[in-house]
Amino acid sequence: MVLCDLEGLTHADAAKALGWPVGTVSGRSAAPAPAPRALARAAWRPSAAALPAAVCPARLIPNALSLTTRAAPPAVVTLAEGALAVNVTAWKYVAVWVISAGAVGTGVALALGTGGPPAGRTDAPAAVPVVARNEPPAKEKPIEGDWTPKELGSPVPTAFPNLKAPDDNLAEACPLISGKKPIAVADTDATAQRLLKARINQYGLLLARLMSFAYKNDTYYREQIQCQTELIGALTELWPNEVDKRIPWLEELLISTKFNENLVRQTVKESRDPRASPVNVLTLAALTRHRLWVESTLLLWKAKAAK
Repeated sequence: MVLCDLEGLTHADAAKALGWPVGTVSGRSAAPAPAPRALARAAWRPSAAALPAAVCPARLIPNALSLTTRAAPPAVVTLAEGALAVNVTAWKYVAVWVISAGAVGTGVALALGTGGPPAGRTDAPAAVPVVARNEPPAKEKPIEGDWTPKELGSPVPTAFPNLKAPDDNLAEACPLISGKKPIAVADTDATAQRLLKARINQYGLLLARLMSFAYKNDTYYREQIQCQTELIGALTELWPNEVDKRIPWLEELLISTKFNENLVRQTVKESRDPRASPVNVLTLAALTRHRLWVESTLLLWKAKAAK
């Protein structure tokens, strides 16, 4: 209808432009005109015809319409031609908005392909703010010393030199694990929590008794190691998500282990009985291994508490 009735093309020329058989063009041209109600609906619907007309010269309207997927009714063509009287710049914004919303087809996109932004408008992307990268944390200076000695029982450095073992009176330096500051049971504690606190209290009583022994042999130190290991497990069960509550207990355990390690090392150094020396060296090695394990656990807990 557009090519033949408005442009005055013959059926043959219109068929060639559309790529259709001549009979198809002739048949559609002879079809009855759409009903007035259908024309009214088409005129108000966001048609593929109106938008090309809004941004194209009048002479290009038929070509733009020929790119659509269907022919436009005469009322739509009239509306499109009248749209040229409206401010062209305003229509361009409308056309771009409709295209971005996905309301038009490929034909309209091709028709709008030659349009550019209005004068004075720039489409340069906004500058992206540059975020300064955080500087990497200063590398911790490692503690010097012979961490891998060749002889069993040789001294191994500590990762916590600030936690020093006292010369005597270990119970005063470790009030938590010695029972001088017993763990309290709250009224809100469940039965499982009360059981764990009872276990922790028993470990404290046992460690306090062991600390009071004047004579210390291999059995004494190994009992200390076993008791401290079980105490760490109970603390982890009692406060699984509250690492900060566990740390003071573990610091005291480390002080206690250092204290015992120093005692055995002094015994080995002063021993004059060759038969007792190997036993003391094995006990010293066990205490050193235990102390290193306690330090590794304390480092892990402190790292978790810092997060």
